[in-house]
Order: sequence, then C-alpha cells, then structure tokens
Amino acid sequence: MNYREKADELFSWAQTQPRASIDWENHSRDVARVCEIVAKAAGMDSDLAYVKGLLHDVYKSIERDNEIFTEVDGNEIMSMTHPFKGYRLLMEKGFPEAARSALTHTFYNIYDSL
Repeated sequence: MNYREKADELFSWAQTQPRASIDWENHSRDVARVCEIVAKAAGMDSDLAYVKGLLHDVYKSIERDNEIFTEVDGNEIMSMTHPFKGYRLLMEKGFPEAARSALTHTFYNIYDSL
C-alpha cells in the first residue's frame, strides 16, 4: 500500500469518528485536491501534497475543537487544539510530513523548532 492509499485509509477511519461531518469531509477533500493541483503545476510530489491536504484537519473528526493559549517565542497566542492533537495522531500513524502540515497550517513559523 502506498502513502496516498494509507492516507485514504486513515481518512476513511476518521469519517467514522464522532465529530466527522460532511462539511469537514468536503473541506478536507477540497484542500487535498487543491494541494495536488498546485504541486503538479510546480513539479512537486503531488501525492504527498494530496496527503498533507487531506489529513491537515484530521483531528477535527475526533473531538470538538477548543481554544487554547500557547507560548510561542515568548508570546502567548490563542490557538485551537486540533493542530496539536492532529500532529500527535499523525506522527503515531506514520505520517510525519502530514503531521508537520497539520501543525504548521496554524503556526506558520513553528516548523523551525520541530
């Protein structure tokens, strides 16, 4: 099974989770398609881009998103819980590239500290 097929399998599992919704599913699939198209046009790995787009909000299917306050570079900033929990879930499931995207689509400069 290739990386994209593994991601589709994880997404299928996520669709069975308590907070999964048609809006979440449509958003995730739309982001995946846009990422794939842009990557192809740029000569990048379109399958990897698709996976990152598909799974970037995966944790939203599991539980309600909550506001949290986090310290980044000495500043307390408000965020949502899904990037952090999604990062952990995706790392556990063997999707390190998608995990970084789940985290950095909210914190654009946090990747440097990972």
